[in-house]
Amino acid sequence: PGAAGVWAADGDATALPCVGGTGYDGAIDHCLPGIERGVASDIVTMTDGARAVALVEAERESIREGHPVAFEPAESS
Repeated sequence: PGAAGVWAADGDATALPCVGGTGYDGAIDHCLPGIERGVASDIVTMTDGARAVALVEAERESIREGHPVAFEPAESS
């Protein structure tokens, strides 16, 4: 099993273990049945999707710049 890194606002990094797969595995396991049935998720919204994209963009910037960056999630509607 691997680990995911999380940066706190104070700059400290924490490793979170990924047991039994990854968060991506869980997301796929949740989403695929709905896609197969043509049913929208009852727990994930478009705002959640926008926040996920903003998080990935912040992760990419952090990797590219070599330091933590501020993460400002999308506003909920």
